[in-house]
Amino acid sequence: MKSIYYSAALLLTLGATSCSDDKKTEAKETVQDASVSYQTAESLEVEAPKETSFTVSGNLAEGADQKVFLYYFDSQNPTKLDSTTIAADGTFDLKGKGRGYQFYAIGSSPKKIKLLLLNSTENVTVNGNYNDLHSTTVEGSEDSKIIDEYTSAQTVFGKKMKALENQFKALPDNGDNPEGQALIKQSRVATEEFSAFVESFIDKNINSPAILITAGDLFNPVTQIEYLTKIEHTLSKTMNGSQFHKNIAASLAQVKQQKTQQTQQQQAPKEMIHIGMVAPELNFPSPTGENIALSSLKGKVVLIDFWASWCKPCRMENPNVVKLYNQYKDKGFTIYSVSLDKQKDRWINAIQQDGLVWANHVSDLKGWQSAASAKYGVNGIPYTVLIDKNGKVIATKLRGEQLAQKLKELLG
Repeated sequence: MKSIYYSAALLLTLGATSCSDDKKTEAKETVQDASVSYQTAESLEVEAPKETSFTVSGNLAEGADQKVFLYYFDSQNPTKLDSTTIAADGTFDLKGKGRGYQFYAIGSSPKKIKLLLLNSTENVTVNGNYNDLHSTTVEGSEDSKIIDEYTSAQTVFGKKMKALENQFKALPDNGDNPEGQALIKQSRVATEEFSAFVESFIDKNINSPAILITAGDLFNPVTQIEYLTKIEHTLSKTMNGSQFHKNIAASLAQVKQQKTQQTQQQQAPKEMIHIGMVAPELNFPSPTGENIALSSLKGKVVLIDFWASWCKPCRMENPNVVKLYNQYKDKGFTIYSVSLDKQKDRWINAIQQDGLVWANHVSDLKGWQSAASAKYGVNGIPYTVLIDKNGKVIATKLRGEQLAQKLKELLG
């Protein structure tokens, strides 16, 4: 998992990160849609706040004679509000104007910043080291402290996951051993614990718009729709009309649509794909525009992998899929990856970032309206279908250790 640390720019790109884990979906099937108990943003009449002045001052060690800037975030590109040269004793003073709650930052550049959430009437003090801005302390802004608390926990989780990933990569036999399975289990437990922390953090800080920073860590927004709704409700009261609120509202609308689609699919005839049947043909465009047909891979054992760049469980499973591909690619195994993305650049970037080196990547870029997912009855990702050399279905929904064991059984 990538920690967002203090990147306000990422907050602005929060979109629907919806994917479901079948087990979790079943466990929460009886939970009522949390949106029932909240007003929608459109129904709230919030008076526009008046413009007020505020200051950001403090002391930054090792910053003497260096420039420090005050930024305002409400678009992809930060707006520079003020700048100053840090005094010889490390003190600085910046001034700004704003309306109500807004995200600001101080920094030496847009990429080296300390994120602040101010109500535009607060005068805050930032103390610390100029060369380590994310570790500086803030006084005078409780919302900024809430952000610091969350990103500290997020960083600890990110380091833990990275350490587990590195241990897994270093194992012999591509991790296909008891030690590797133990590491996979530790990874899943750590993810579940962090997910529980995210939910409790939102509840604890429900009145602060700082909870926006947790939205990207709702790993399964469909099953966690209650918490996405809580974030939207808080922003509708504190940052109504901002780009942040618009993005969250759009995400919530998409998750609600997905939840409705899943309900409809779950009410439809079950298990469209059966073991022993010939896998339905798939023939969709690759990132370069050429269609790749599933039937063109006949003669190989093929894992059809439904995933998306925005699906965190998918991305967390990808290192295991890559290892299995490298282990068995010379024994007649390959992967046919079907993305449920809508944005081509995010799809391509995810392929590169996760090292999905096989050539068979396809998508019609229609998200949950994908013709491929409809043909296979997919209502949650990651979702896999394993087919034999003749194109017949061997197994479905294999992940992690189960997938590794099946491939070992088939290919040795």
